[in-house]
Amino acid sequence: MINDVSRETEGKMKKSVESLRQHLTTIRTGRASPALVEHMQVEAYGTPMPMNQLAGISTTDARMIVIQPYDASMIKAIEKAIQNSELGINPSNDGRIIRLALPPLTEERRRDLTKQVRARVEESKVALRNLRREALDDVKQLEHEKLISENDQRRAQEQLQTLTDKYIREAEQVGAAKEAEVMEVTCCSLEHAMTSEKRHRPPAPRHIAIIMDGNGRWAKQRGLLRMAGHRAGVENMRRILTACVELGIRYLTIYAFSTENWSRPSAEVEGLMRIFGEFLDRETRNLHEQGVQIRHLGSMKGVSPALQRKTQAALDLTRENEKITLSVAFNYGGRADIVAAVHELLKAGVAPDAIDEQAISAHLSTRGLPDPDLIIRTSGESRLSNFLIWQAAYSEYWITPVFWPDFGSEQLQQAIQDYGQRERRFGGLPEE
Repeated sequence: MINDVSRETEGKMKKSVESLRQHLTTIRTGRASPALVEHMQVEAYGTPMPMNQLAGISTTDARMIVIQPYDASMIKAIEKAIQNSELGINPSNDGRIIRLALPPLTEERRRDLTKQVRARVEESKVALRNLRREALDDVKQLEHEKLISENDQRRAQEQLQTLTDKYIREAEQVGAAKEAEVMEVTCCSLEHAMTSEKRHRPPAPRHIAIIMDGNGRWAKQRGLLRMAGHRAGVENMRRILTACVELGIRYLTIYAFSTENWSRPSAEVEGLMRIFGEFLDRETRNLHEQGVQIRHLGSMKGVSPALQRKTQAALDLTRENEKITLSVAFNYGGRADIVAAVHELLKAGVAPDAIDEQAISAHLSTRGLPDPDLIIRTSGESRLSNFLIWQAAYSEYWITPVFWPDFGSEQLQQAIQDYGQRERRFGGLPEE
């Protein structure tokens, strides 16, 4: 029964993403394509019909769509459909053929098109979550009727969450590809605009640190167990790491488990440790092949020997990689990090008068890393929670109400864009 529900839900999710893909073909990119108009509904013979059933559609070059109605009496109806659409293009005709000349995309128009793409992707993600919610209701009903056990219900929840994550990722990838298409065509058609945009593009931060908050609340909103939220959070970490690589970020630090998190219920702590171990088993080799260097910030005190071995193996394997450094703050506390650094200095016989900021920084677990330029916190909380409290002295902060599992490349880019608009003075005066 559970498998039947999963199969049916997956079929619906596939159709939902395909519908998104189909809809995005109607959003213009500056390059002529029959897909922009072929599914446009035209009032013909008293009923709406797709344009490709009423006319032959082709392109003569990168800027021109040619529409040749099978029935010349349909010209006005086809032109009306085009004018009422979101294309923003006025057609012309010679009595037999309709021509659509696509003007170059301005920067403002490109932003509008990007917003359209993102809005459609968000709608698709909502639809996918609604499908999961409906499936969960079916599973609950099966359990209520004693047709499945509680264990079966939990297994079904995990299966449905995995499916949802999979198709949300696919929807995001479809949207990202469309956005890239908009940008690529714009760059090809507006070389001057591209040069200007590159010249004024805000600098990307070198080091981003993220407090990944809101997994539990994300799960609660969806009627799921907290562990489902933690699993979704771990999966999202992989996506954000990929986005950082694509954006040229050299250092990413994530707050995975604080020293204070040991006070959580033992079942949740054990579940988190299990998830971390599974992630290392599954991803270490892939991360290594992609040039990711993994670093651990914090203590291994209290961590199981098995997880310690897996962690050390990941550190050893990726030590020489240089594409991006992923620092995982695991069993980490900012105050404990400072105390440990001072202990090391005193143990080494360093005189109190010789202990300065540089000496302490050189003995923190982040030694060798630049201080974070930008610290992001999800779920709307406005505090550091004992995270990099020494290193964050001059970091910029960016807070979003979005829960961590839903934090995607769009929010990451917005954070970077906002960062680029700020003036970092480090205690000095603003430039005149």
